[in-house]
Formats: sequence, C-alpha cells, structure tokens
Amino acid sequence: MDRSGETTQPGRVIRTVVIAETRLYRDGLARMVGSHPSIAVIASAPSIPSGIVACTCTPPDAILLDVGLAGDARAVEELLSRSPLMRVVAFGVAECEETVIRCAEAGVAGYVSSEAGVDELVDVLMGAIRDELVCSPRVAGTLLRRIGTLARERRGADPEVRLTARETQVLALVDDGLSNKEIAVRLQISLPTVKNHIHNMLDKLGVSRRGEAAARARVLRVTS
Repeated sequence: MDRSGETTQPGRVIRTVVIAETRLYRDGLARMVGSHPSIAVIASAPSIPSGIVACTCTPPDAILLDVGLAGDARAVEELLSRSPLMRVVAFGVAECEETVIRCAEAGVAGYVSSEAGVDELVDVLMGAIRDELVCSPRVAGTLLRRIGTLARERRGADPEVRLTARETQVLALVDDGLSNKEIAVRLQISLPTVKNHIHNMLDKLGVSRRGEAAARARVLRVTS
C-alpha cells in the first residue's frame, strides 16, 4: 500500500533526491541507487538548504540524507514542510541510541546503517514510501525503548488531580497546620465530614498521611 492507501503499482518510479556533503560519496550513491528500475534520482545536493532548492521545482517522493545532516532537526523539519508526504531516509547511521533517537526526533522515516549495501538501502527506501519501517532489530529496539520512556514521562509529568471545592479548602487548611477539629470549626462543618474530605483528598493525591498531602499537591496539577 502507498501513502494514499492504494496498492503500489509495480511500475511506479520513486523520485528521489540525494543529499550528502561529500561529492564523491553523493555522486556515487546517486548512480548506484538510480540504476534501480523503481528509483529515479532527480537531483543531488551538498546540504539541506541546497536540497530544499532542488526540491522546489519537482517535489520528490523521498530524500536520501547523509546521517551527518539528518541530526539537524530544524533543517529536516524545514525540508519536510515543503512536502509533508515526502519521506526522509538517513544513510550511514551508526546503530547507537543517540544517533537513532536524534534522527527520529528530526522526522527521519528510515535508517540505513553504515555497513549496509545498495540493496538494503533500496529496501529501506521502498519501505519508507509504503510507511513501513524496515530496520535492524537494534534500531527497532531503540525506538521502542524511546516510546516507552516518553510514555512514562508523559504519565509522570504534571498529572492532573481533580479535587472538589471543599477538598481544596481542606487541603489549604491542612497545609496551614490546622487540626481536624480546627478545620471543622473554621469551615463550620462536622468533624466526621472533615475526616471524610481528608480521606478522599489523600486517596486522590495518592498519599497516606495528611502531612504529605500539601507537598504532593505542589508537584501535581490540582484542579477543582
């Protein structure tokens, strides 16, 4: 399936731009990749800015990008902004976590290791066009770990706790050091009612002692 959800036609040619700083590397890669019947290298460029210019007249389906340039997140984002459906494949990737994550955060859709051959590069490129990630188990593992880390950070970062208006009042008085009896007098409610509010408040905040409530509330987003 291609990006539009239709079956990719066998005769379809993928318009590709090669971006790499070293001309010898760039030209050699363009010739090798361009020899594949399903790929047409329509331009090559030594930098992302010049690659953006090359993409202006005929937007490509894919960019083959030197990993040394792929780490520039802003530049890659600008490149992708010109054609949201375009896919960027980074080549020469060292399969270490830092490099893979940097490329992923920049918007790279495919990864080709520094040890890969042309056939593997073509497979990754074709996979990216189909919105498939063709990569080594190590790269896949790195990306999955990163997703897990982000999920844990999202769950732990500024979670919202909803307290009732009365529970919020009780929390403020607990923070001021008032006892349950003093809170009952101040709010003109019964002592059992105060205890009930405190019980509910502690449960929502995930603490077991009233002395921990205010401290916990300070690191959470408490609403009422």
